[in-house]
Amino acid sequence: MISNKIPDLTFECGELLKFVSNVAIDIRLYSAYSNGIWHDGKGQMFNSLGDPNTPLDLMYLADILHNLWNVGDAIQSGNAEKIIRACAAHIEIFEAYLGKNPAKLCKNMKGNPTDTFQRHKDYVDLEGAIQLFKKIKSKCSET
Repeated sequence: MISNKIPDLTFECGELLKFVSNVAIDIRLYSAYSNGIWHDGKGQMFNSLGDPNTPLDLMYLADILHNLWNVGDAIQSGNAEKIIRACAAHIEIFEAYLGKNPAKLCKNMKGNPTDTFQRHKDYVDLEGAIQLFKKIKSKCSET
């Protein structure tokens, strides 16, 4: 049985903030803010303003950020079960976005999030985020 007391998640919250920052950097580099000049992290430069993938890529990048509100809400609640459920939901979504569980994607989605995150893997480490959510789940399950 899981207690109502949650473990110290300071380190994990810091890691989550770094993940959010990396996604925000990628959005900024890929958007009109940078005049469309996008760096792939390996010295290659692309003009994202002429790339037909840009609108959907920006949508999926923003999507992984806006959905984090429920993790923050769960942590603020102090309820371990709520934190576990929020992390499980993100693991499921992020795995689907990586192509590990495509059946979990909405049937009417535009574009292909797997392609988006393949293109943006140098800044956006969804696998690392999945491991972070698994760690948070594990810590909350142990309390």
